[in-house]
Amino acid sequence: MSSAEKGVSLLSEKIFVIDYWHQWVDFRLENKKIKPKTAIRYKQYIENNLAPLTSNMALDQIQPVHIDLWISDLIEKGGVNGTKLSSKTVFDIYCMIRASFNQAVKWRKLAFNPALFVDPPIVEKSERMITDRAGIAQIIEAVSNTKYRIPVLIAISTGMRRAEIAGLRWEDFIEDEDQSRFIVRRNLQLISGQLVEGTTKTRKSRIAPAPPSLVAILKEHRKWQEEQAAESPNGFQNDGWICTHPNGKPFSPDSLSHAFYHIAKHAKLTGLTLHGLRHTLGTEELNNGVAEAIVAGMLGHNVKILREIYYHSRSSAQNQARNVAEQLLNPPAKPQIRIVEWPSIDSGDGEAKAL
Repeated sequence: MSSAEKGVSLLSEKIFVIDYWHQWVDFRLENKKIKPKTAIRYKQYIENNLAPLTSNMALDQIQPVHIDLWISDLIEKGGVNGTKLSSKTVFDIYCMIRASFNQAVKWRKLAFNPALFVDPPIVEKSERMITDRAGIAQIIEAVSNTKYRIPVLIAISTGMRRAEIAGLRWEDFIEDEDQSRFIVRRNLQLISGQLVEGTTKTRKSRIAPAPPSLVAILKEHRKWQEEQAAESPNGFQNDGWICTHPNGKPFSPDSLSHAFYHIAKHAKLTGLTLHGLRHTLGTEELNNGVAEAIVAGMLGHNVKILREIYYHSRSSAQNQARNVAEQLLNPPAKPQIRIVEWPSIDSGDGEAKAL
């Protein structure tokens, strides 16, 4: 269907909500508002989770109560074949619905966005497993003689996301005597069986410092790749990728995650994920006094998100809280009382409400 034909369909008097969602996703993808993998995920939400709930409802029939009922069903009954959905997935589906209806208002297909009158589903906080320096030593030992050594060492020392590691090329590695670094500017995703290059999660490039030990290992690794390409050009074909299989082909992010699951299990750190190395580095950096802005920039976060993710695991902050509690249990011999201002809550009739 051409863009013009899609436009006629969107402007027709009546359109089923399922059809509208598909066309909205196609529109967003064609205009590069979303990434291909996001489009695939949205289509799965539409077909697997929302289609059974919306039946043949027209877009202009949707009211807030319908969305409330959809969210309740997704929470209680789950997805396809009753598969339980995480609270994050339900929240993502709600966000997709809200964004799509915002566009419907702009296209004058809806008078208002019914999703704005629905409370977003609560996202349960998930636990993140990190390790310590002893655990990292075990991981390094476990990958020492495997093809996953380079991507895992990069994850440990830079905190990159798995797709960013997979997407690194040698042109992204800047070797400098004092300031060697990576320019993190792309990721690699497996979409419909094909590895596809894309932008980073934030759509922005960033700098990730490379420590001297990693630089030395990477120099050896590059030399090995060059030797392989010279000795067996047909058996080793590399297009500049840093992290590769023995034949020079790049890893997919999923294959890295799957392999790391077994690596961590072998290292007696079952449950630690490749992404957990990112959180481990962030925690170590903050606990050792590295400025929040530097850590946030290195990991591709803003400072607010960095605080939300890492404050719970910062030993320095926890020690401060522990010290305050200890002081309360061991007060000075001479108590002191001071007066502080305390805001009252006005009930509207001149009396303060009890807190």
